[in-house]
Amino acid sequence: MALNGGYKERPVLFRKKSGLAICLAAVFCLLAAEVTAAEFTARVLQTFKGRELHGKVYVKGELIRQDLEIEGGAAASIARPDKQVMWLLFPMMKVYMEVPLKPGELKNILAMPQDRSRMKLLGQEKVQGYTTDKYEMPLTVMGKETRAFIWLSPQLGFPLKMALADGSLTMEYQDIREGRVSGDFFEVPDGYKKMSMPLLGQ
Repeated sequence: MALNGGYKERPVLFRKKSGLAICLAAVFCLLAAEVTAAEFTARVLQTFKGRELHGKVYVKGELIRQDLEIEGGAAASIARPDKQVMWLLFPMMKVYMEVPLKPGELKNILAMPQDRSRMKLLGQEKVQGYTTDKYEMPLTVMGKETRAFIWLSPQLGFPLKMALADGSLTMEYQDIREGRVSGDFFEVPDGYKKMSMPLLGQ
Protein backbone atom coordinates (compact mmCIF):
# COMPACT_ATOMS: atom_id res chain seq x y z
CA MET A 1 0.00 0.00 0.00
CA ALA A 2 1.40 3.35 -1.00
CA LEU A 3 1.04 6.23 1.41
CA ASN A 4 2.35 9.75 1.30
CA GLY A 5 5.00 10.07 3.97
CA GLY A 6 6.49 6.61 3.48
CA TYR A 7 3.99 4.43 5.43
CA LYS A 8 4.12 0.89 4.01
CA GLU A 9 2.72 -1.44 6.65
CA ARG A 10 -0.74 -2.85 5.94
CA PRO A 11 -2.91 -1.61 8.85
CA VAL A 12 -5.43 -3.77 10.69
CA LEU A 13 -8.18 -1.44 9.43
CA PHE A 14 -8.19 -3.15 6.04
CA ARG A 15 -8.78 -6.72 7.16
CA LYS A 16 -11.88 -8.42 5.79
CA LYS A 17 -14.25 -7.75 8.72
CA SER A 18 -13.39 -4.09 8.85
CA GLY A 19 -13.67 -3.85 5.08
CA LEU A 20 -17.22 -5.18 5.18
CA ALA A 21 -18.15 -2.69 7.89
CA ILE A 22 -16.81 0.19 5.81
CA CYS A 23 -18.61 -1.14 2.72
CA LEU A 24 -21.98 -1.17 4.46
CA ALA A 25 -21.41 2.38 5.72
CA ALA A 26 -20.58 3.42 2.15
CA VAL A 27 -23.79 1.82 0.86
CA PHE A 28 -25.78 3.90 3.34
CA CYS A 29 -24.04 7.08 2.26
CA LEU A 30 -24.51 6.39 -1.45
CA LEU A 31 -28.20 5.54 -1.12
CA ALA A 32 -28.95 8.54 1.04
CA ALA A 33 -26.93 11.00 -1.05
CA GLU A 34 -29.43 10.55 -3.89
CA VAL A 35 -32.55 11.41 -1.94
CA THR A 36 -32.01 13.14 1.41
CA ALA A 37 -32.82 16.74 2.19
CA ALA A 38 -32.86 16.27 5.96
CA GLU A 39 -30.49 17.56 8.63
CA PHE A 40 -29.93 15.37 11.68
CA THR A 41 -27.53 13.29 13.79
CA ALA A 42 -27.98 9.75 15.11
CA ARG A 43 -26.17 6.87 16.79
CA VAL A 44 -25.13 3.94 14.58
CA LEU A 45 -25.38 0.30 15.60
CA GLN A 46 -23.84 -2.22 13.22
CA THR A 47 -23.62 -5.97 13.78
CA PHE A 48 -21.34 -8.42 11.99
CA LYS A 49 -21.87 -12.10 12.76
CA GLY A 50 -23.05 -11.29 16.28
CA ARG A 51 -20.41 -8.66 17.03
CA GLU A 52 -21.50 -5.06 17.57
CA LEU A 53 -19.88 -1.93 16.19
CA HIS A 54 -20.94 1.55 17.30
CA GLY A 55 -20.67 5.01 15.82
CA LYS A 56 -22.46 8.19 14.82
CA VAL A 57 -23.90 9.71 11.64
CA TYR A 58 -24.16 13.37 10.62
CA VAL A 59 -26.49 14.40 7.78
CA LYS A 60 -26.77 17.84 6.19
CA GLY A 61 -28.78 17.59 2.99
CA GLU A 62 -26.73 15.57 0.52
CA LEU A 63 -23.63 15.73 2.75
CA ILE A 64 -23.30 12.62 4.92
CA ARG A 65 -20.66 11.60 7.43
CA GLN A 66 -20.59 8.33 9.34
CA ASP A 67 -18.08 7.60 12.12
CA LEU A 68 -17.62 3.95 13.08
CA GLU A 69 -15.53 2.17 15.69
CA ILE A 70 -13.89 -0.77 13.90
CA GLU A 71 -11.22 -3.37 14.55
CA GLY A 72 -7.95 -1.55 15.13
CA GLY A 73 -9.40 1.87 15.87
CA ALA A 74 -11.97 4.04 14.12
CA ALA A 75 -12.99 5.09 10.62
CA ALA A 76 -15.25 7.69 9.05
CA SER A 77 -16.87 7.88 5.62
CA ILE A 78 -17.88 11.26 4.18
CA ALA A 79 -20.07 11.39 1.07
CA ARG A 80 -19.63 14.62 -0.92
CA PRO A 81 -21.77 14.33 -4.08
CA ASP A 82 -21.18 18.05 -4.68
CA LYS A 83 -17.48 17.25 -5.16
CA GLN A 84 -18.14 13.78 -6.68
CA VAL A 85 -16.02 12.07 -4.03
CA MET A 86 -16.27 9.97 -0.90
CA TRP A 87 -13.55 10.29 1.72
CA LEU A 88 -12.61 7.45 4.08
CA LEU A 89 -10.84 8.80 7.16
CA PHE A 90 -8.71 6.89 9.69
CA PRO A 91 -8.16 9.22 12.67
CA MET A 92 -5.60 7.10 14.55
CA MET A 93 -3.20 7.32 11.60
CA LYS A 94 -4.42 10.72 10.38
CA VAL A 95 -4.76 9.45 6.83
CA TYR A 96 -7.61 9.36 4.32
CA MET A 97 -8.55 7.76 1.02
CA GLU A 98 -10.53 9.41 -1.76
CA VAL A 99 -13.06 7.41 -3.79
CA PRO A 100 -14.67 8.94 -6.91
CA LEU A 101 -18.46 9.06 -6.70
CA LYS A 102 -19.06 8.21 -10.35
CA PRO A 103 -20.87 5.20 -11.88
CA GLY A 104 -18.64 2.13 -12.04
CA GLU A 105 -15.72 3.60 -10.08
CA LEU A 106 -16.63 1.88 -6.79
CA LYS A 107 -16.44 -1.62 -8.28
CA ASN A 108 -13.48 -2.64 -6.08
CA ILE A 109 -15.56 -2.00 -2.95
CA LEU A 110 -19.22 -2.53 -3.79
CA ALA A 111 -21.64 -2.54 -6.71
CA MET A 112 -24.99 -0.79 -6.38
CA PRO A 113 -27.89 -1.36 -8.77
CA GLN A 114 -27.95 1.73 -10.98
CA ASP A 115 -31.54 0.99 -11.99
CA ARG A 116 -33.63 1.86 -8.92
CA SER A 117 -36.52 -0.16 -10.41
CA ARG A 118 -34.61 -3.25 -9.24
CA MET A 119 -35.47 -2.28 -5.67
CA LYS A 120 -38.62 -4.23 -4.73
CA LEU A 121 -41.02 -2.59 -2.26
CA LEU A 122 -42.04 -5.10 0.42
CA GLY A 123 -44.24 -2.89 2.60
CA GLN A 124 -44.01 -0.43 5.48
CA GLU A 125 -42.48 -0.84 8.95
CA LYS A 126 -41.72 1.41 11.92
CA VAL A 127 -38.02 2.04 12.66
CA GLN A 128 -37.07 4.27 15.59
CA GLY A 129 -40.55 5.82 15.54
CA TYR A 130 -40.42 6.67 11.81
CA THR A 131 -42.62 5.05 9.18
CA THR A 132 -40.29 3.46 6.59
CA ASP A 133 -40.68 1.78 3.21
CA LYS A 134 -38.93 -1.60 3.27
CA TYR A 135 -37.16 -2.59 0.03
CA GLU A 136 -35.27 -5.64 -1.18
CA MET A 137 -32.41 -5.06 -3.59
CA PRO A 138 -29.55 -6.97 -5.25
CA LEU A 139 -26.07 -6.06 -4.01
CA THR A 140 -22.50 -7.01 -4.81
CA VAL A 141 -20.07 -6.59 -1.91
CA MET A 142 -16.41 -7.08 -2.84
CA GLY A 143 -17.31 -9.39 -5.72
CA LYS A 144 -19.92 -11.46 -3.89
CA GLU A 145 -23.53 -11.44 -5.12
CA THR A 146 -26.09 -11.10 -2.35
CA ARG A 147 -29.35 -9.34 -1.44
CA ALA A 148 -30.03 -6.60 1.05
CA PHE A 149 -33.05 -5.10 2.78
CA ILE A 150 -33.31 -1.31 3.07
CA TRP A 151 -35.72 0.62 5.33
CA LEU A 152 -36.13 4.14 3.82
CA SER A 153 -37.81 6.96 5.73
CA PRO A 154 -39.90 9.18 3.42
CA GLN A 155 -39.94 11.88 6.11
CA LEU A 156 -36.14 12.11 6.31
CA GLY A 157 -35.38 10.89 2.80
CA PHE A 158 -32.83 8.57 4.39
CA PRO A 159 -32.31 4.83 5.01
CA LEU A 160 -32.65 4.17 8.75
CA LYS A 161 -31.84 0.47 8.63
CA MET A 162 -30.07 -1.99 6.32
CA ALA A 163 -29.40 -5.73 6.50
CA LEU A 164 -27.88 -8.37 4.27
CA ALA A 165 -30.36 -11.13 3.47
CA ASP A 166 -28.34 -13.80 5.31
CA GLY A 167 -28.40 -11.70 8.49
CA SER A 168 -24.61 -11.57 8.77
CA LEU A 169 -24.38 -7.79 8.56
CA THR A 170 -26.85 -5.13 9.73
CA MET A 171 -26.87 -1.41 10.41
CA GLU A 172 -29.45 0.77 12.14
CA TYR A 173 -29.63 4.43 13.13
CA GLN A 174 -30.89 5.14 16.66
CA ASP A 175 -31.59 8.20 18.84
CA ILE A 176 -32.26 10.33 15.76
CA ARG A 177 -32.09 14.07 16.49
CA GLU A 178 -33.29 16.47 13.81
CA GLY A 179 -31.65 19.89 13.75
CA ARG A 180 -28.81 21.97 12.32
CA VAL A 181 -25.45 20.22 11.71
CA SER A 182 -22.16 22.10 11.25
CA GLY A 183 -20.55 21.93 7.82
CA ASP A 184 -17.16 21.30 9.49
CA PHE A 185 -18.05 17.62 9.91
CA PHE A 186 -17.93 17.12 6.14
CA GLU A 187 -14.34 18.20 5.44
CA VAL A 188 -11.04 16.31 5.67
CA PRO A 189 -9.36 17.61 8.87
CA ASP A 190 -6.11 19.54 8.66
CA GLY A 191 -3.00 17.40 9.01
CA TYR A 192 -4.39 14.27 7.29
CA LYS A 193 -2.33 12.64 4.53
CA LYS A 194 -3.83 11.08 1.43
CA MET A 195 -3.21 7.37 0.78
CA SER A 196 -4.05 5.03 -2.09
CA MET A 197 -7.18 2.86 -2.12
CA PRO A 198 -6.52 -0.83 -1.28
CA LEU A 199 -8.78 -3.80 -1.92
CA LEU A 200 -10.56 -3.89 1.42
CA GLY A 201 -11.50 -7.54 1.23
CA GLN A 202 -7.97 -8.90 1.05
